[in-house]
Parts: sequence; C-alpha cells; structure tokens
Amino acid sequence: MTILRHRSSSSRNALTHCRPACCYVLGAASSMVRTARTLVTMPAVAEAALVGAITPDGIRLLTRAKRRHPLEFDHHEAVFADIAQYLTTKDLRVAIEHWEQQVDYPSAVVKVKHQRQRRRFSICQTWEGMWHFSGELDPETGSLVDTAIRSIVDRENLQASRDGSDDDRYPWQRRADALGDLCTFWLTNSDQIGTSGGSKPHITVTTSLETLVGLKEELPTIDGLVFDPDEMQRITCDSGVIRMILNAQGEPLDVGRRSRTFTPAIRRALDQRDGGCRWDGCDAPPSWCDAHHLTHWANGGQTSLNNMTLLCRTHHRATHQNPQQTLIPP
Repeated sequence: MTILRHRSSSSRNALTHCRPACCYVLGAASSMVRTARTLVTMPAVAEAALVGAITPDGIRLLTRAKRRHPLEFDHHEAVFADIAQYLTTKDLRVAIEHWEQQVDYPSAVVKVKHQRQRRRFSICQTWEGMWHFSGELDPETGSLVDTAIRSIVDRENLQASRDGSDDDRYPWQRRADALGDLCTFWLTNSDQIGTSGGSKPHITVTTSLETLVGLKEELPTIDGLVFDPDEMQRITCDSGVIRMILNAQGEPLDVGRRSRTFTPAIRRALDQRDGGCRWDGCDAPPSWCDAHHLTHWANGGQTSLNNMTLLCRTHHRATHQNPQQTLIPP
C-alpha cells in the first residue's frame, strides 16, 4: 500500500507522502494515514487487505473498531478478517455494531445517542431558483425516508413494466419527483396541518389567462421564479385558485375568494367511480391521484364528474406533456 511505503521515500512523514502520491486533500489523506497506522497492528486483516480480499470501506470499519476496543478486537481479529471477505459493507457494519454491544454495552448506547444528536437537515434556494438539500439523518429517520421514496419509485417501475411505457427520467430525477409526491400527499390528505393566515400552507403560482390557454408566450412563475409551462397545466388542473386582477403595472386591484376546482363531493364521487388512476394498466390508489380535467377549465371545460378523471402524479404529468395519450374511459 502506498501509505505504508513512505519510509522508503524521502517524505518527512506518511501524510506528506500520501498527498502527492494519491492526489488526496489534507482531510482525506489524514484519514487514510490514521487507517494505515491502525492496520499495521492488525496482521490478519492487513494480510487480507493487501491482496484485495477486503474492501476499503470494510478496512475503515475494522480499523475504527480496533481503535475503539483494541484489546477485545485482538481476541476476535481472525474472525473479523474472515467474515469481512464475504460480507457486504452494510452487513459488516451490523456485525461490528452487535459485537460492540457485547464487549461494551454502555459505550454502544452512548454512540447511538450521539448518532441521533448529529441529525440535521437544511434546505435553501439557489440563485438559479433550484432548491439545494443537505444533511444527515439518524438510522430510523433515514430508513423511513428511503423506504417511502423507494416505494414510489418501485411502484412506477412496476407500472412501466406492465404497460410498456418508456420513462426517460434518470433514477435521481425519479427520486426527486417521488419526494415531491410525498409532500403533495401530506399537504393534500392530512387534517393535522397547521394554518397560516387562516389557510393551510400553499405555494403561489402566478400566470396570465392568456399564458394558461396558450395565447401568450410567457413563462409562469413560483415566487417570482419561472418554471416549466407544462407543469402549469397540471398544477391548475387540480388545485385551489384565487382570482387576482392586476393593473398594467402588475399591482393587485382585486382579489377574489379562493375556490377549489372541484368540490369534496365531486372528489368522493371520482374516488368511488374510478377507484384509482385511469391510465391504462396503472393501479395507483385514489389517495395518490389528482383530479384531472379532460378539457382544462381554462379552455372552457366544466368542473363536473363527466369532465374529470383520476390520474396519479406521474401519469397526470405525462398527460399534460402529451395530450394524445389514451386513458381508460370513465
């Protein structure tokens, strides 16, 4: 290993040898040196590591366990060197965690509590209008988020395999859309959401009637930032609408009352009649669906049962992007 060969070079120490030799930044180089120095005290693990039988992640897990419990690890090193060669990184981490509980339960409890204290989540809007996320989640919360997002993506994958549809989104785009679906589901279906100014939390989308019906080439905006006009059609198809009359300078002259594009009674009737997404072959339940106007209300379509149908978010978006798509007749 490069890090362990510094003594035969002219470098003053392992760190100065590692940085130019391996092109690592200072923090990463320091971590590698710490791992290597621990590894030389673990002959069985080092032997397997030098022939590539243990992955770099596995080596880091084992050396960290050695530093935490040096005496106890020496007694079980041969076992760890063996199982690390065929366990996945996740399974090896689980095995080490169970072992640490046996050798030092109080420290294991402190570790878990400290891990939860490290949880954090930040969201901010960039100057381009996109939203940036960063953070770390504790194992329980992270597992919940991962399971929820994967359940949506897996359902869409299954649906695509059934109807032969071509989903051209990248995996990371599908996960991003799934996160949006989760938030929409919560805001739409939960009765436990607090209010702000007398109404539930909402986003404000601004457009002109001419833009909505395609008579004017102007991008709609959310909080002053432009977004996809195809999404505008989908959003206004199933949302609350507030009429606002503006003067030539864009100043509000009159604001009407908020009204839903469908009543609760119509929505219940849609759920009962359609039983879920009406896209051919889709089995998404009503709770995951939007109420779609077959003829958009901006084009004169009525908000009535015979002009509406249920579509899941994925197929609702696809319908507005390609109006020629065929739906199952209601």
